Amino acid sequence: MYNGYMFKSKGHIARLIFISLFFVQSFSYAADKKADEYDELMRNGSAAEIKSVLKSDSNFSTYRLGVLKDNLLMKALEYGRPRDVITVLLKAGISSTQRNRNGQTAVMYACKYAPNKLTVSDVVKAGISSRSAIRRRLLSTDRAKKSALMYATENSTDVQAFVNKYFTKEELIKYLGLTPESVESIPQAVDEPDEPAPDISTAQAEEQAEDTSTAEETASSTEAQAEQAPAEPVTATATAPDTAT
Repeated sequence: MYNGYMFKSKGHIARLIFISLFFVQSFSYAADKKADEYDELMRNGSAAEIKSVLKSDSNFSTYRLGVLKDNLLMKALEYGRPRDVITVLLKAGISSTQRNRNGQTAVMYACKYAPNKLTVSDVVKAGISSRSAIRRRLLSTDRAKKSALMYATENSTDVQAFVNKYFTKEELIKYLGLTPESVESIPQAVDEPDEPAPDISTAQAEEQAEDTSTAEETASSTEAQAEQAPAEPVTATATAPDTAT
């Protein structure tokens, strides 16, 4: 009787393990499928389609995609999406300073990938207004010690001019490692500082504090806007991207 009980117990445990593994695998498959759909949405979806999905998925703003765990705003910026798409994501409360596994933020992605200075401005200024706060965001660095100011040098002169206007020529020499001769050709550096240049480590700490303090306010504003906006149907079916993320 004792042996029979032990046999039944082991069989019961085996069934529980099997059921648990089944649910874990099912959940993992569903999560991967959703990630693929949202990656495709960030790559090709219109602003209207994104709004529609936003209203139907309360967890929309929390998704992280790919090996680097980029948030949806970062993915859209990486894909060079237009300003109206980026605006929808910002209004959805997706952070412009949340970091991926490389310590990069949407501010850095905007400075590197955004197709125009208006989009960069929207992302850099999201939730803040003071010049000092903007400068701190532009100077905050990732794990490779690259700042948004540095990433902007890989973008158009239009974007560089927008970013550089927050710094003096002397500061650009310091932060970008330029020579006094080469800085003369840098787009739109200001001549006189309007405030002391922040230390880079201090800039990162203050930037993260600002992001935390504005997150709840942004989310509340987004929720109110979503309730007022009429529902719009999705007109395209999301499919998995061509390349792995």
